[in-house]
Amino acid sequence: MMTICVLSSLHEAETADEAARYAASLANDAAYGRLCLMQLASGKWAVCLCRGGG
Repeated sequence: MMTICVLSSLHEAETADEAARYAASLANDAAYGRLCLMQLASGKWAVCLCRGGG
């Protein structure tokens, strides 16, 4: 089982496409974490900075 730790929520979008465009505009440096798209309970999409764990 993999645990994902959300370090920060960076942006909320109405669609996955909008969230993906926002994420693509940011630098994705694995040393600090990974950008993840997550669907919220509201149906919106969030771009989050995440770090995976064991």
